[in-house]
Amino acid sequence: MQPRNQRNTDRDKAEIAATLLGFWQAYERKDLANMLAMLTNSSDLTFFGSDAAEVIKTSNDWAALMQNDWQLFESTKFAEPRNLAIQVSDDGKLASAVYEVSGVSVVEGRSVESLDRFAMTLRKENRTWHIVQGMTAVATKGHSSAEMVGQKGIPAPEK
Repeated sequence: MQPRNQRNTDRDKAEIAATLLGFWQAYERKDLANMLAMLTNSSDLTFFGSDAAEVIKTSNDWAALMQNDWQLFESTKFAEPRNLAIQVSDDGKLASAVYEVSGVSVVEGRSVESLDRFAMTLRKENRTWHIVQGMTAVATKGHSSAEMVGQKGIPAPEK
């Protein structure tokens, strides 16, 4: 197999970044149709939400999750993704991306800030990148192992 040239890889990475950004902009607008269009239509869709019960295997599962989110969150606004890292397979058909994004959601009239981290797998289907797998984690503050060890008075290991 011939290795891909850098220009193709850079183009794919830009398309993937645009897909991810568009996905969360659609979430902000509560635009289910556009979100579903960015998910794969194949049977191997898998997405883990931030709750143990949120295991998504179909577009109908995704739609139900979004409807629940949007009933809970009056509005959500995400900042630009940061720490974005994208890897593209040598054949240019599969990619993985990890990134984090801070957001503010309005719940029962109160603003709730969060830092959400995502891992996504995308596949090129009909020349367009589609999300095949994903995982969400809501990052905590003050609960890292280093902070917890420090609170217990355990000395940090020497470097």
